[in-house]
Amino acid sequence: GLPIISTLRSLLHSGDKIRRIDGIFTVVKSYVMFRISPPPNVAACSQFDVTSSNGVFEGDMKTSSTAFVGEACSFSQAVREAVHLGLTEDNPALDLNNEYAARVLMALARELGMDEDNETELIKMSSDVLVDIDDNLDFLSL
Repeated sequence: GLPIISTLRSLLHSGDKIRRIDGIFTVVKSYVMFRISPPPNVAACSQFDVTSSNGVFEGDMKTSSTAFVGEACSFSQAVREAVHLGLTEDNPALDLNNEYAARVLMALARELGMDEDNETELIKMSSDVLVDIDDNLDFLSL
């Protein structure tokens, strides 16, 4: 389930109106975009986390023994990392072709009573596509 569902239900039951929902609807796309174009000074942020947490977060920003998250990488490398970290569906194409995002949006639409004319395929077709992906592509062999 989505962690936001209980919050939405509480807000709606209390009489609040939901005007907009902002957030990351797919962690895989967020991770991939972060890896291919990391924000400036991300290494400094990582060092701050290590220092301020007395080392508790040391190493959290590593994806492998040689790559740090602060260093940009290729799209295929970012997808391989996402698969390795267990962030993707069994078939990563479902994450990258908006299937997962469409399902998240449908769950939110149902909670908000807005799902009358919306279907997952319609949402997928009307959304931006990060890349055109063959659903049978072996991502680990990229």
